[in-house]
Amino acid sequence: PKKKSYELYSKYISSYGYISKSNEKEFILLLLDKYADSKTKKILIPCDDKVASYFDNHCQELLPYFVFPNVNYENGRISHFMSKATQKNLANQCKLNTAKGWTIEWRDGKYNIPDDIEYPCFVKPEVYHVLRKILMKKCSNRKEVDDLMKICPEGLPMLVEQYIDITQEYSVTGISIKGKVMITSIVKNFNDHLGVACSGILAPINTYPNLLEKLNKFIEKLSYTGLFCIDLYESKGKMYFC
Repeated sequence: PKKKSYELYSKYISSYGYISKSNEKEFILLLLDKYADSKTKKILIPCDDKVASYFDNHCQELLPYFVFPNVNYENGRISHFMSKATQKNLANQCKLNTAKGWTIEWRDGKYNIPDDIEYPCFVKPEVYHVLRKILMKKCSNRKEVDDLMKICPEGLPMLVEQYIDITQEYSVTGISIKGKVMITSIVKNFNDHLGVACSGILAPINTYPNLLEKLNKFIEKLSYTGLFCIDLYESKGKMYFC
């Protein structure tokens, strides 16, 4: 990449590399060969969900030598919970508000659009790290959903959600060590173009005690270890898990 990620300018970063599906195995072998030291574990910081999923695929190989995000120290568990449908089911168990949703699944090379979708709706890939703007769209009727599915890669499940007008976006950040959770900040977004990280304003952490209790339960149920950021949005005075 021509442009360095902003994380790389931190004084705490000693080295970095770029990983993709094509060089995943080689990159993991490089980490083990060059940096593995069971006496002094190195910290690995994945800069996006896709990189986190690569580390997750090799969790058992890396854990003796590195500290990095994982779920219950098991291979593949972070990738499992990257499904937005899976996340929403867990959020509902924790009494968090979620938009009504449906999944468009594939069988024998054909997709099936549920008949009971309520319009307008918002359609996006079910797995977060394959989100592409071209595959994210507000649809007013079944034909628009069908047109979107025609450009969707075969086999990619799509999540359809009840369309809700958003009045405010939030990000809740924190750290968890195998289910022991500390929420460190709530950030309000005031610029849709720049996003929460660049244009957010901190909100008092004690403003939403009931919400924070539910988010704590959500992370605890995951048995997750690592930094986290949970996106929420507000509509008509009601907070929703995103």
